[in-house]
Amino acid sequence: MYRARDVFLVSSIIVATQSFHLPRAIFIAHSLDIKAYGFSADSGSYSIKNYFRELFANVRAVFDLAFLRVPKYLGSTIPIAGDNKNNQ
Repeated sequence: MYRARDVFLVSSIIVATQSFHLPRAIFIAHSLDIKAYGFSADSGSYSIKNYFRELFANVRAVFDLAFLRVPKYLGSTIPIAGDNKNNQ
């Protein structure tokens, strides 16, 4: 989400990921002032360990956001702009 905001300079995003990642992804996006919509892209069933691991990932996400931790390297800015109306 940091890369979406700081590298690609987007203010809104559609997130497609597994159902156990989706709430955290949307939470992080909203915390970074990104308007986010999400869709579950599940292709099958997942083990309980995926959901268990996600509990710790959620705690870590809250910690990182609360203490304003940012990634060490984001890369060069590559703005994504336009509404695609001119590409017919």
